[in-house]
Amino acid sequence: MNKEEFKKSLADQGYVLVDFYASWCGPCKTMDNVLDEVISQFDDLSLIKIDVDKERRLAMAYGVMSLPAIILFHHGNALYQFIGLTSREEIVKKIEELKNGK
Repeated sequence: MNKEEFKKSLADQGYVLVDFYASWCGPCKTMDNVLDEVISQFDDLSLIKIDVDKERRLAMAYGVMSLPAIILFHHGNALYQFIGLTSREEIVKKIEELKNGK
């Protein structure tokens, strides 16, 4: 999947967290539970997981150099990128700020 195909797949969706991960990445596994908790707090937020070992070009297209990397999209546009272990509170706070135009 290239960047344009990926953006098209996100275009019809509202807010989406895209989790760039790898099966060998310990911190990525830790983020699974955090992201599940975040998703459960928002009715209009979905989650897509991208395995960087299978989708290297897509990860490179979004500048993913470290894992875990989570990018918040709105109608296909990247709004914010979280790098490394990030708390549920930090992610929720940033999503609320962006949704409220701050």
